[in-house]
Amino acid sequence: MDGRKYEADYGPLTVNAREMAITYKSYYDKFKKVVDDIIPVLLANNDSEVATYGMLLQEKGLAPHALRHWFSVKLTLFGEDVAGLMCWRGDKSPESALAYLQNKSELEKKYRKINKEIFDYRLWQAEKYFEDKGGDD
Repeated sequence: MDGRKYEADYGPLTVNAREMAITYKSYYDKFKKVVDDIIPVLLANNDSEVATYGMLLQEKGLAPHALRHWFSVKLTLFGEDVAGLMCWRGDKSPESALAYLQNKSELEKKYRKINKEIFDYRLWQAEKYFEDKGGDD
């Protein structure tokens, strides 16, 4: 982008062919196309867990905001403060960043619960695998 006008005030993550910040509608359309293109691939996968993700995407969809929320939760759980969250999220005021920090203990509880459920499920899968093999031969 040397020698070209850059929207320095915004610091966009993605730019268009004219090196201007990509609009939300354009980003959303591209994002939706990627999600729509990946659904048949996931559904055709032999792994039932991967196919389930395909069914969930087909039924529920996925919007870019879900990724923004996931990113914000991760930043919060990894210890970012208000200024850090505002910077990473591109917020001009602290209100939305504060919402994550004010709910940090609840986010941590949910995160631990989900991790435990995933661990328990993986443990169950391993036990079933060895039972189906007839022991740990």
